[in-house]
Amino acid sequence: ITELLDFRKQEQGFMKLKVECVDIVPFLEDVYRSFWELARKRNIVYTFEHPNEKMEVWFDPVQMQKAVFNLLSNAFKYTSDGKSVKVSVRKQQQIMEITVSDTGCGIPQDDLSRIFERFYQGNEKQQRGIAGSGIGLALTKGIIEAHRGDIAVESVLEEGSSFKIQLLLGNNHFTKEELEHEKVTVPALDWEAIVYDEVEPLPEEESEESEMDAGQEKEESGKPRVLLVEDDEGVLDMLEGIFSSSYIVNKASNGQMGFELAQQLQPDLVVSDVMMPVMSGKEMCYKIKNSLELAYIPVVLLTAQSSIDYTIEGYMFGADDYITKPFNVKLLLARCNNLLRNRRLLLKKLSRTEAMIPQEAGGFTAADQKLLDTASEVIKRNFDNPDFDMNMLASELNMGRSKMFLRLKEVMGLTPNEFTMKLKLEEALRLLQEEPQYNISEISYRLGFTSPRYFSRCFKSFYGVAPLSYRKDSPREDSQAEEDIRE
Repeated sequence: ITELLDFRKQEQGFMKLKVECVDIVPFLEDVYRSFWELARKRNIVYTFEHPNEKMEVWFDPVQMQKAVFNLLSNAFKYTSDGKSVKVSVRKQQQIMEITVSDTGCGIPQDDLSRIFERFYQGNEKQQRGIAGSGIGLALTKGIIEAHRGDIAVESVLEEGSSFKIQLLLGNNHFTKEELEHEKVTVPALDWEAIVYDEVEPLPEEESEESEMDAGQEKEESGKPRVLLVEDDEGVLDMLEGIFSSSYIVNKASNGQMGFELAQQLQPDLVVSDVMMPVMSGKEMCYKIKNSLELAYIPVVLLTAQSSIDYTIEGYMFGADDYITKPFNVKLLLARCNNLLRNRRLLLKKLSRTEAMIPQEAGGFTAADQKLLDTASEVIKRNFDNPDFDMNMLASELNMGRSKMFLRLKEVMGLTPNEFTMKLKLEEALRLLQEEPQYNISEISYRLGFTSPRYFSRCFKSFYGVAPLSYRKDSPREDSQAEEDIRE
């Protein structure tokens, strides 16, 4: 499918080169290694011949990789077990020559002049029962010619074939637009501006407290944590490479494992595939968004299902964003950046909202007052209930989820989850001020937080100060403060 799309782009003139100066030896070695395991399993003698010197050539690495990969794929397809495939590169005056040769079945002379034609499949392939689309070599030829290069083939039936790519050295043969492009890199994000107003190391005593969670990794200052959920190991490794420079990365291979890790780690962001065994990404997203403890974590779903219906369904499950594959790396990171920034702004908004006195607010009715009183009472009664979620709240209010969401948003300007978080953190503030017998850990568990570390992070984001620092600044006995620190 990808080859068909690339070929169509090429035909329509939409394939634009983005050339850069590349050392061709390590570039070819990376492609060469992709077939190493296949060669070993089939007992094929597989070699790469190259000079040891640095050999710089101007080309588009993304497109050239497709061309060389296609040639190697064909070589293995038409070479029997126990024979040989060779890749070589050499410099000839002002030309760099790449050769992919094999000792396979070879190509009949009648077919040699037509093998680069689109959709052409020789009789020899059909007789041998080899499947193919007939566009691989046509795409390869188009890529080489777009580089102002040349590709040729020599073959002897039952002895093997040799494909040679010739590329001009230098870059005078490329246009200004092909030379001037923005190289795709992972942008360095200003996480301090995204996640916190100011980033400072946790006080030593608070760091000790957060280590009470068994197996919790001590987070690097200022770096958010992302949970990647994907059942394809190759895609999971790719995502880890994308996020690892700016995030602390944790990984899961299915939705069930992802949900359990989300409960344990309280990540700042979850990025998940949709189609997975055990539990799908949508199911995991729904469970996260219906958990009072996890509802504020942004969830990004990645999927190859690009239809509008699937996208709408993803949002109905509570996803904060829905990105179709293949995705642009910078677009994915920019959207994640925005989600974290919006979460920070939300916490700021909540912290600025005055204590709720509905009867003094203009336009409040007796029904509004009763709704808020009942919702507050239900939420406070279930502070320490780990199974309490928005479905239970809606049931206690005798409303459907959608109606409850709209009513609370209309009355308070807050969603049910925002309202719940605000009540929890206001209660935390009261306990810190008035109940010195409770240490930070006890307060966090009394309010339904699964870890003191996550409670401390939410409290600091909400009030701008860590809970232990707030308590130390409050008038209380030094002995009690020391006891908290020890615990």
